[in-house]
Amino acid sequence: MISKQYLKVFFMICFQSDTTPSYIMGWTDSPAASPAPAGLTPDEAELLADYRLLNPTGRGEAAKRVRELTLIAAYTERERKKATA
Repeated sequence: MISKQYLKVFFMICFQSDTTPSYIMGWTDSPAASPAPAGLTPDEAELLADYRLLNPTGRGEAAKRVRELTLIAAYTERERKKATA
């Protein structure tokens, strides 16, 4: 069984190499990665890779926790913008 930590590293290697897991595994001859959503940062890609490792219950919990964080002013962008204005 492949550990979740190994999968996370594997997906990050794919992202950083701008290629696909299928290409690295030798399942396809095309190294081109499918286009990432516009404006996806490395931090967002890592968050998405972690999310994809979760089962449906874990994904629900992750979404709930992110929603909770958006309710705390110290963790939101609009709070940061107010502080610098």
